[in-house]
Amino acid sequence: MASLQHGAQEMRPAKKVMDQSGKKRQENPIVYLEISIAGKNLGRITLELYAERCPKTAENFRQLCTGEAVSKTDGRKMCYTGSVFHRIIRDFMAQAGDITNLNGTGGESIFGPKFDDENFYYRHNEPGILSMANAGPNTNNSQFFITLKTQPHLDRKHVAFGRVMQGMAVVREMEKVSCDRDDFPVDPVVIVKSGQVNKVKIDLPEEKKVEEILSTEAERALKEKQRLEDEKEELTWFDKQRKVMEQGYKEKWEQMDDMDRKVRMLAKRKQKVVGVGEKRNAEEEEEEERVKEDKGIVKKRRRVFF
Repeated sequence: MASLQHGAQEMRPAKKVMDQSGKKRQENPIVYLEISIAGKNLGRITLELYAERCPKTAENFRQLCTGEAVSKTDGRKMCYTGSVFHRIIRDFMAQAGDITNLNGTGGESIFGPKFDDENFYYRHNEPGILSMANAGPNTNNSQFFITLKTQPHLDRKHVAFGRVMQGMAVVREMEKVSCDRDDFPVDPVVIVKSGQVNKVKIDLPEEKKVEEILSTEAERALKEKQRLEDEKEELTWFDKQRKVMEQGYKEKWEQMDDMDRKVRMLAKRKQKVVGVGEKRNAEEEEEEERVKEDKGIVKKRRRVFF
């Protein structure tokens, strides 16, 4: 297989990280993985690590690339050099980083066997995104993957923390490798060497400081939640007011119907009295006038109410 030298492809520039004043912040670490397939050198993959938003995840990967990593379990040195890409799925991703079992069942981080999801700030929105493999929430170790296409369904499930700056051609050659039914490459895809291009190290902040770095995103989510709750409460209030008004309308209509019935009853009595040639007495006339007057008041109230 022809070698793809790491200098043959133009390197994408590192993303500029600016603070609120517009000044450039500390440079991101840039690391590399040199790959071979079936013993033949393929070339180098150069990766930028997003230390600003994902300092813990980036530092874990950086130390595993340089060999600085030391096991919290038994004190042994840990490094990606000599490990393999154990799972490659075309149009999906290439997975590696099992530094203990070399088959996807192991792995260990610089913080211990596992460490929590740092955040989900970055998305899997293009090929070449570097992200952490896991066995569920908060189960990150040394295993990682590189996307081969956009994978939005992985957002908020896997911590993306970097990208391929140079060497996507190497990744594409890896994608072509034949694999068995478990997606394990038939010809070994080995990380023959790993290291760091620049000399940037990450000063890991205290947990409290990490929370402060990400507080803006958390506060924004909390405000949005409060806004939705307020909106729901407002809608509930309007719903209650609507029911009160509907009940008021119902009572007014019932009162109107009652007045109409009284008027009709008096009208029938009047017809009967007039029909027999008898004069209505003063009490009947007074009652009819009172009912009409009450009905008029209700109509006025109805107009004002509506």
